[in-house]
Amino acid sequence: MVTLRGGLVLGVILAATGLVVAAPLRDPADRAEALLLRMTMDEKMDYLGGTDGMFIRAVPRLGIPAIKMSDGPTGVRVWGKSTAYPAGICVAASWDPALADRVGHALGRDCRARGVHILLGPAMNIYRTPRCGRNFEYAGEDPFLAGRIASAVVRGVQAEGVLATAKHFAVNNQEIDRDTVDARVDEQALREIYLPAFAACVREGGARCVMDAYNRLNGRYCTEHAFLNTEMLRREWGFTGIVMSDWGATHDTVAAVNGGLDLEMPGGDHFNRKALAAAVAAGTVSATALDDKVRHILVTLVAAGFLDRPQERKDLPRDDPASVATALEAARAGLVLLKNDGAVLPLDAARIRRVAVLGPNAHPAVWGGGGSSWTEPFRAVSVVDGLRQVPGLDVVHVRGTPELGALVVGARYTGPVTLSAWANPRLEGRPFATRTVTAIALDPDRPPVPGMPRESFSARWTARIVPAVSGVYEFGESSDDGVRVFLDGATLYADWTEHAVKTGSATAWLEAGRTYDMAVEYFQAYGQSELQFGWGARTDPVAAAVAAARQADAFVICAGFNADREGEGWDREWALPSGQVDLIRTAADANPRTIVVLFGGGGVDWEGWLDRV
Repeated sequence: MVTLRGGLVLGVILAATGLVVAAPLRDPADRAEALLLRMTMDEKMDYLGGTDGMFIRAVPRLGIPAIKMSDGPTGVRVWGKSTAYPAGICVAASWDPALADRVGHALGRDCRARGVHILLGPAMNIYRTPRCGRNFEYAGEDPFLAGRIASAVVRGVQAEGVLATAKHFAVNNQEIDRDTVDARVDEQALREIYLPAFAACVREGGARCVMDAYNRLNGRYCTEHAFLNTEMLRREWGFTGIVMSDWGATHDTVAAVNGGLDLEMPGGDHFNRKALAAAVAAGTVSATALDDKVRHILVTLVAAGFLDRPQERKDLPRDDPASVATALEAARAGLVLLKNDGAVLPLDAARIRRVAVLGPNAHPAVWGGGGSSWTEPFRAVSVVDGLRQVPGLDVVHVRGTPELGALVVGARYTGPVTLSAWANPRLEGRPFATRTVTAIALDPDRPPVPGMPRESFSARWTARIVPAVSGVYEFGESSDDGVRVFLDGATLYADWTEHAVKTGSATAWLEAGRTYDMAVEYFQAYGQSELQFGWGARTDPVAAAVAAARQADAFVICAGFNADREGEGWDREWALPSGQVDLIRTAADANPRTIVVLFGGGGVDWEGWLDRV
């Protein structure tokens, strides 16, 4: 038996006849080395940059398939509808690693049903900043608990033949300024608070992928951080898998190569043949380093069996009843009863005939936060839907808070609405463009006018309005940065600050038939833009809600946040969204046996109403 370098050929040589009988390579390292030796330098350099948003590129001539990824961690969200699982913080609140393992198995099966090789989850950053927009994805504030829960999810996912990804490495504890913020943390705090969950996922869970975070850590981007990616992850923890970037988190070719990054996602903006060849020629990056990165990827993929079998399992349904059952089990296990004065709960089905369900989160269903973890389920059951399944129970639903959507849909303007947009956040200089539009709003996925940058811009809309009847009118907005509203040149409303998505409103008395000049100004600092604006006659939603509630045997108020108010890319408010505190207080005054159900990924400001419910 003779083995050539890298295991490229194994054979039994019969000297008398010269016959060579080939034997298959079995060791993943040998097979990966054989492939590496056959790759050209251009192929290697191309291979280190992702492609088509969610893939590691294929090398067809060597039999290396495209590797398909999907966002997580609360569902396989990229490839159509899928089971939506409870948020990570809810699974952690179960205190049940065995349950987390079952969630991992279900996620893995959902991946296999869609041909997904790598799931981008679980997430395990520590709940350290209460307003962090992605706290709901993570596994709480305790490093030990987070490690037990996250590593169990990893084991479950990978047992189904799918690679799990531990993210976001490391100290990604806020969303605002996440692309530029520098988290300053000493080594003791890193080891005791921020890194134990990642270490557990590698050492105990066997995670095969790690995703570097957007932020800097102690002055250096995580994608360029040799202490994190090489000293800690590989040498100390023994990690041998793939270190990938978060989407768009790579900033410098040389620094990222030498800092331990293997794979740039979602594409090769910095890891491409032009940039890497120049770095090799200049001597700032070694060809050996590039080989190591390709080797990390290939060994991981070969060991997972991705070169030997189709990833999609036709025997698994996409809408899997077993996944739904696991998601429901995890949701029930993670619910936390914070307070139950007077033993109000559970409600007595024998005595309760009518329930008033109030609040914006009562219907439609709210099942998770926004951003890359948001998963569209095949079906979702709201609180109202669930209660209406109880035989003999009369359920009345009243939102009870200002409905921005009604203002937006009902807004009427006299003549055209003019939009002027600037490629700076200060409305300075000549506008980039001016155009006529039909509404005062922004599409979160597009700049205000084609050709403009999607970040760091400002805009002004001008329009005329004529109220039909005299009375009090409301002007409402929802935005993720600054908004100002002017009526006949006077400031009606202003919140000219950088902030997470939140709502605001102002009122004014308007005379019937009179024409008013209105202007709305907006600036966007970074990330996703968000603006909705509308106006209309004022109503009293709280009074309507309380009137309905007084006719009921029980009040249930569904308050808190939803995917528009809490998610990736922004940090949410500490206070409850607009109108919810007034609703809770007024309803509780009408009936002290008021039940409040909070939706969200962490704590909220409940001062002023907690003692009433």
